[in-house]
Formats: sequence, structure tokens, C-alpha cells
Amino acid sequence: RLGTSGGLGVPPGTVIITSEALNGMLEPELTKTVLGKQIRRPSQCDVVLCDELLAAARGLPEFEEEGAVQLGRTMCAEDFYEAQARLDGAICEFNDAERRAFLRRAYEAGVRNIEM
Repeated sequence: RLGTSGGLGVPPGTVIITSEALNGMLEPELTKTVLGKQIRRPSQCDVVLCDELLAAARGLPEFEEEGAVQLGRTMCAEDFYEAQARLDGAICEFNDAERRAFLRRAYEAGVRNIEM
């Protein structure tokens, strides 16, 4: 994925190169419904490509500062609000303590950004 996303435990403006995508259950797979069946596909990225992208980015003047670009897991959310653990949507059936606990688990699982 190329584009903006919400950082998790990183300073604003940090660029995250996705090493692996996780679903909302923090599993490294994409689950889709195809022809009425649940299909699961692995979501691991090419390790060599990730390392090459990281090295190339660190060679740019914009990313000279330590930590400005990092490898990390990306959580892919199914919507902009509840699935991203946001409290500001029209429907929110969890509290801030539950939200913080989930985001802590995601961070501990290596998630450094959340995208839709």
C-alpha cells in the first residue's frame, strides 16, 4: 500500500514500510468471501524487497533522521472507525479502556500503522 495511514507508537510523519499485513484479528492473512466460501490468503511481504525499500529510503535526505522510516506490520481495517479502534464514529460499542488494550496488543504484535 502506498499512501497515508494512522501511525501506532511512532512519531507523526514516520514512513512505515509494510513487512507484513495483518487483518483486524491481528492475523497475517486476508480473508475474503468468494463464491460463498471463505478464502484465506497469506499476507507476508517479500523480505528482500522490504529491505531494499528501507535501504533506498534511508538514502534519501528526507529520511536521514533516525526512525523517520521503519519496517513494521500494517493492520488493514475494514472501515474507518470501529475497525480502527476509533471512538469518534457514529457507532461505537467499546470504551476507551478496551480501545487502549487492543491498540497495545496490536503494537506488541509489531503493528506500526493502521490503514483502511
